[in-house]
Amino acid sequence: MENPEKKLISQEQWEQVDKLLLERVSLRGICRVVGISLTWLLQYVKKKAVMQQEQFKKSVEKKEKGSMVVQCGRNKRKRGICWSG
Repeated sequence: MENPEKKLISQEQWEQVDKLLLERVSLRGICRVVGISLTWLLQYVKKKAVMQQEQFKKSVEKKEKGSMVVQCGRNKRKRGICWSG
């Protein structure tokens, strides 16, 4: 890079990046659409993954053993389905 610039990323760009990540757009595609560097995006994704792991660990620690609830029902096609929560 001949003239690197340090740009601030707006809240709107953050939200757009999050939406594109949920849509599973390629990282390079996100960089092109939003106008950010791949280096910045990789750091952001890594930070976001660490935060989600920490949140998951906290939620697992809060639940006591044996407190899982399994619910069963039928869907529109009359098939048995089960889910836990």
